[in-house]
Amino acid sequence: MPAAAAACAGVGSDYNGDGLIDNVVTDPQATVSGAKEAGLIRVIYAGDVPATEISQASPNMGAVAPEQGDRFGSAIAWTDFNGDGCTDLAVGTPREDTGDGGTAIKDAGILHIIYGSPSGLGAGQASALYNQATFSPGTSEAGDLFGYALQAGTTASGQPYLAVGAPGENVAADGVGHPGAGAVAYMQGGTTVTITQDSPGVPEGVESGDQFGAALAGTNRYFAVGEPGETLEDAAATGGVTIFSHTLTEACPPRSPGSTRAKGSPASSNPVTASGPRCR
Repeated sequence: MPAAAAACAGVGSDYNGDGLIDNVVTDPQATVSGAKEAGLIRVIYAGDVPATEISQASPNMGAVAPEQGDRFGSAIAWTDFNGDGCTDLAVGTPREDTGDGGTAIKDAGILHIIYGSPSGLGAGQASALYNQATFSPGTSEAGDLFGYALQAGTTASGQPYLAVGAPGENVAADGVGHPGAGAVAYMQGGTTVTITQDSPGVPEGVESGDQFGAALAGTNRYFAVGEPGETLEDAAATGGVTIFSHTLTEACPPRSPGSTRAKGSPASSNPVTASGPRCR
C-alpha cells in the first residue's frame, strides 16, 4: 500500500491527496447501528487504498446519531471547500429530525461537510454540521427536507460554492404561507443567502407544492434549480427550471438572462420582495 500523501494534490474528487480520482457510492437506505434507512456512504479510493464507510455513527461527525429513516447520503456534492487541496464532500440527510429540548422538528434535514485529508475523507479535520438555520438565513421547519439536493463546485473566479435544496420549505409571500414551495440555500466563499421563487427576478410566483430546489445542477458559471411541482396556467405539476449566475449582484446570484423555463412559463415582470431573511 502506498504511503499517505503529505499534502493534497487538488485533482478532481481526490479525497486523500494521492493524485488519483476517488469515488463515493451512497446507500441512504442502509441499516446503521440497527437503525433502518439511517444511511451511509462508501468511499472507494483509487489504487490500493481500502474502501471505507462513513455514517452518522462515524468519528468526527458532530452531535448526531443514526436514526431510522434519516437517509444520510440522499445527496452528495464535492469540491475543495477549505482550500487545502484535498477534495471535501457535502452530504445531505433530508429526513433528519432536528431540534433540542425534547422537541423534534420532523424531516427538517441537515448537511455535513466532510473534509478530505492525506489520511482520507473524514480522517482529519472534524466535519462541519449544519441545519437550515445555521447554514443560511432562515429557520428549520418540519418537512423542509434541507439537503434533499446538492450541487457544489468552483466558480470561474475560483471561489468554492455550494447550493442546498430544501424543496419542502414553507415560503411566506404577501403574508400567506405556501407549504412545499421550496428554497435553495446558496454559499459562495463567505457569502450565504436563501433563494426562493419570491426572490427578485425569479420567474413565476410562489405556490404551494412547487418544490423549488428539488433538483440542482451547475457549472463554473451557472447553477440550475428545478421545481418539478410548478403549475403553469391550468397544467398542474408541469415543472420548470431556473438558471442563476454565480456572478453575485448585491450578494445575490442573479437569474441568467437566458434562464430556461418550462414551456409556456412567462418571465416575472413584477417580482415581489421576499418576506423574512431571503436573498434580496
